[in-house]
Amino acid sequence: MPACTFFGHRECPDSIKTQLREVLIDIITNHNVGMFYVGNQGRFDAIVRSALRELKKEYPQIN
Repeated sequence: MPACTFFGHRECPDSIKTQLREVLIDIITNHNVGMFYVGNQGRFDAIVRSALRELKKEYPQIN
């Protein structure tokens, strides 16, 4: 199963979450990505983790 990484900047607007969610759904459903590695220091990383936690309910196969 392919993996995807997200490491971002400490300053990031919350407004990216909608577009980020669309990208995540695309790579989960169309590119068979099921493993995600996310940074743990900035606002961008927190937004990605939040979106993935929400998507885990719809796509339980992702880690």
